[in-house]
Amino acid sequence: MISAYIVTEGQTDADVLQKLLPDHLIKDVVFVVGSGKYSAQSLASTLLATRRIPTALIVDADQEAEAEQHDFLHSLLRRVSPGVAFEVFLTVPEIEVILFQDKRLLERLTGRQLTQLEWDMGKRDPKEFLKSVSNGHRLTITSILDKLDQPTKQMLQQHPLIVELSEFLASVAVAS
Repeated sequence: MISAYIVTEGQTDADVLQKLLPDHLIKDVVFVVGSGKYSAQSLASTLLATRRIPTALIVDADQEAEAEQHDFLHSLLRRVSPGVAFEVFLTVPEIEVILFQDKRLLERLTGRQLTQLEWDMGKRDPKEFLKSVSNGHRLTITSILDKLDQPTKQMLQQHPLIVELSEFLASVAVAS
């Protein structure tokens, strides 16, 4: 039985969440991958309206005003989900920021020391930063997450997105 849907705007987002969310919370969760922000919004609306199963929408905030974007998406989903639990989660600016919780951790994961400027720039545009430090190798967040040991994974699980999404999934699992 499906306990919830998690809708993301891309495959990388779904991969990250599948690697970092606790297994017991996602065993009955279906990940639905959109092809961009608007596709994800549409998929979440459709799932709420037709399946009536709790749904989490995760989208990048990019450069838009975070509070306004959250309110808009929440309002959009509320219209199609009478009585069905849902939540909107914004990754600011994008999901790769999860790796930017600790400078030393990121240095270990990327295999290089970072200047303060690189660190600051990376937090503003993490996806582009990961491309720039790859030195011709394919360094992606999913390849980094594949190599994580358990203590590092647990540290990354302390990111507010993972904590809040875990709380949502636990609450809808209890309700169902």
